[in-house]
Amino acid sequence: MSVELPTAARMRQNGEIKLEVDIAPSSSAESWQDIRECCTEDSINNNENVQTIAFLIDEGFGSSWVAGMQKKLNMSGRYVKDNAFCEWLNTVEDKIGTSRVTNFRMTRFTQQITCPCTLENIVIGGGTATDGAPMTFTIALNGKPTITTVSESSSGTGGG
Repeated sequence: MSVELPTAARMRQNGEIKLEVDIAPSSSAESWQDIRECCTEDSINNNENVQTIAFLIDEGFGSSWVAGMQKKLNMSGRYVKDNAFCEWLNTVEDKIGTSRVTNFRMTRFTQQITCPCTLENIVIGGGTATDGAPMTFTIALNGKPTITTVSESSSGTGGG
């Protein structure tokens, strides 16, 4: 006899979404690093440019459409010693210009988004002496991302 799972048991988990950053952007060979080991939370904002227009024929009621966007991921976590991404992030925190421009890849279930990005607002450290060193940064996608379909197993661990 099969058991029907409740909706809560079928929810996707954030840990299934794989987030990767290329830590060798100026090299001919990419070096993708999974950043989930040191990141505990993210919030995604599409930063949409919405056009709203009310035509005379619509008697004052408007219509809207999304005319553009720049997806940004606000990340937070802890600095993990010997983690390649954390060590690289530490080297670019106090630099400006192109040193923070790299590539980003997010694999979310059956969709992979790849795009050049700029790492903004990098802050490492702060807090109490006994706490793990916190880190925050923003991944700002630059331009139109490439979106491809991937197999379900390409995402994170999948749990379950």
